[in-house]
Amino acid sequence: MYKIVAFILLITSFMTHGTSIKKISLKQALELLDRHNIELSHSRLDINYSETIGKKIAAQYAPKLNVLLGVGPINKAYGDALQSSDADIVNFKSWGVLAMATVQAYVPLYTWGQKGNYLKAAALGKKVKEKDLVIKKNSLRYKLKEIYYGNLLAANILDFIDGIEEDMDTALKELKKKKKNRDSLYQLKIFKYQLLATKHEVQSKYDLSQKALAYYIGEEGSSLVKPQEEWLEFNKKKLKPFKYYKELFLDKRPELVQLKAGIAAKSLLAKATNKKRYPMLGLLGKYDFSYTSARQKQESVFAYDPYNKNSMVVGLGLTWDLDWGVASVETQQYNIERMQLEVKQRQANIGLLLELEKAWEEVKVGAKIVKNSSKSRRYAKKWLNRIIMKSGIGGEFDMEQFAKAYQSRAMTFQSYLESLYAYYLAWAKLSETVGVEVDPSLVNEL
Repeated sequence: MYKIVAFILLITSFMTHGTSIKKISLKQALELLDRHNIELSHSRLDINYSETIGKKIAAQYAPKLNVLLGVGPINKAYGDALQSSDADIVNFKSWGVLAMATVQAYVPLYTWGQKGNYLKAAALGKKVKEKDLVIKKNSLRYKLKEIYYGNLLAANILDFIDGIEEDMDTALKELKKKKKNRDSLYQLKIFKYQLLATKHEVQSKYDLSQKALAYYIGEEGSSLVKPQEEWLEFNKKKLKPFKYYKELFLDKRPELVQLKAGIAAKSLLAKATNKKRYPMLGLLGKYDFSYTSARQKQESVFAYDPYNKNSMVVGLGLTWDLDWGVASVETQQYNIERMQLEVKQRQANIGLLLELEKAWEEVKVGAKIVKNSSKSRRYAKKWLNRIIMKSGIGGEFDMEQFAKAYQSRAMTFQSYLESLYAYYLAWAKLSETVGVEVDPSLVNEL
């Protein structure tokens, strides 16, 4: 007996192993997406990379120290500053050791603001990368909403089809008994098999959407994620005046922020490149040391002695790149790139603003479409109930009217669900177009 129970438990655990279903609200899903989505990791690495550019620039203007150390064999030589002779190189006893060191130091003191220009340009470049992350995030948030609402839409459709499939079978049996209603019979059969085809398609999308939700929020393995709600229901949200979204758009839309930062960065790079033509003031230092017992040290300051020396020089100096032609061309290139971005900025202010107005209108109109679709759905339902009630109180059952009413009921219900889905996606598109979340049900209240 215990073996049978253990076997049943083993089979049950095997069937459920590796697959877990998690229910989550849209707000929670979006928060998880922001933190764990795989696709956003690449953009975050781009930001980290851009930070290293600023560090590299700072390092280029930091004090520099060039050290050369060496030690090696050298054969002996005899003589003075006027004449000398080398020992026999074959005689290894005549060899000695040469030690040498050269240290050069440069500390920038004044760069005409070039360093500051480059650092500010690098900071603006990082800002551009940060807005790339925002653009990617906004796009993924829209896709997540599309999948989330699509899952609820599929659940509504599947439930509706399951509810009317049995009614269809009953109606078809009645029509088969009445040979005079062949047209209605064929009409209902067509409708039934269209519904079944739709059911298979919707079921497939419903199953895939659960996997897609898991992917977008960073769930690993074979986990499935379902919306917390059971159905797609109408929740009318307050749409604010267009002026409100326009102000947010001009301040938060990442592409506009990128263009503004890009224009400023190109201007700074042009200034910094132009300053390459100016001499840079710095503190210079050099220390030379060498020693060997194989050569006699020259005591006279007028004698050149590369083998025994110990000298140091410190003072102010200039570094000057005289390749002004290249600097001038690079400056022109940055100025042209800046002007190109300014043209794009003007285009974006017009084109993206039209996109915003379109998104705002779609939300406003979408609410009206849902309202009218809901009314048509109610009237179709009343028509069907009227036919059923009429036959139930002794009236003749009009199968042809029943078939038409049932089709109307299904079509208006489908239209209502599609308008509801489009309404929620219109809010999603408005948030993406503005550049920040504006859906009242998803905005974090302070």
